[in-house]
Amino acid sequence: MVSDITYWAVPEGFYYVFLITDVCSHKIMGHYLAQSLDGIHAIKALRMAIRESRHELSGQIHRVQVQWEMMVSWRRRWRPTTTNACT
Repeated sequence: MVSDITYWAVPEGFYYVFLITDVCSHKIMGHYLAQSLDGIHAIKALRMAIRESRHELSGQIHRVQVQWEMMVSWRRRWRPTTTNACT
């Protein structure tokens, strides 16, 4: 599973959508809509994804990054690999 946080600007501020997606099927497994970037919202989306998952999740590593600067920095450095974990 992979995670992402996106946002919508509204007159009152921002709404943040926390998404957990199956890396192979691209199905959204968990989601949570919030008005802040608090880490608990990512955990709620992850818990939903775990409930919806039909795969064994032991050995998975989950890292929640809720500080926007860290996410931007990570996205700039990330490069896709040629390894296909879905086969």
